[in-house]
Amino acid sequence: MSVTAEIHAADVQRVEAICRMFRRFGYPDREADTRARTVYLSQIGYISMQTIEDPAMRMPRIGDDVEIFTGKPPELRELDRFFARHRFVPPA
Repeated sequence: MSVTAEIHAADVQRVEAICRMFRRFGYPDREADTRARTVYLSQIGYISMQTIEDPAMRMPRIGDDVEIFTGKPPELRELDRFFARHRFVPPA
């Protein structure tokens, strides 16, 4: 298998996994697929553009990202757990 084919297969697997997550949370198939592709492709864009953001700017926007991608705001406990895992202390 060529490198391009392997990358494509990995992309398909990742999009399908994200899509299953959205379905698990009750999104219909088409919306789950659209949201999965939006999440995945935007993250690939961050990587391919070699985007570097100061964590002090990026981390406070995580909750907004979750809401934009899912249509639902994250719970405070979810954000707290995410921030703790990344050793980020939000400004008071």
